[in-house]
Amino acid sequence: NDRKWQDYNNRMVRIQDGMNQNAITTNENMRKERLAMQKFSLQKQEMATTATAEVAAAATGTVGRSVNMVLFDINRNAAQARAKLDRDDEYGDEQARNQREQSAMGAQLQLDLRDIPNPNPASMLMGIAGNIGSLWKSQ
Repeated sequence: NDRKWQDYNNRMVRIQDGMNQNAITTNENMRKERLAMQKFSLQKQEMATTATAEVAAAATGTVGRSVNMVLFDINRNAAQARAKLDRDDEYGDEQARNQREQSAMGAQLQLDLRDIPNPNPASMLMGIAGNIGSLWKSQ
């Protein structure tokens, strides 16, 4: 009976750890999807800003270094934004790894690893015989 209870508790701990790992994976997937959308939006915004600057320069007849500097600034700002997104993604990956490790370690610490010995048939018979003897004496 003790072994069954120990096995049940250990299974529940492992199930809980599995549920934690699944939640972490779900959060990672949502974060990656959000990152892809942010990068797409950033690229779209960069292209629109570049096109607007080029059209404005063409409309005014501006050419040369000043136009190139504006385009360079647009590209630099977009590159900085992409780098920040990538850095934030790396931090998210590290956070997920830490959460996975903490969940797994917590599960290991909660497992009941005691050795529960099997009942010895001879000692069980001696116990029953002792109980019968006690009953015999009391009557």
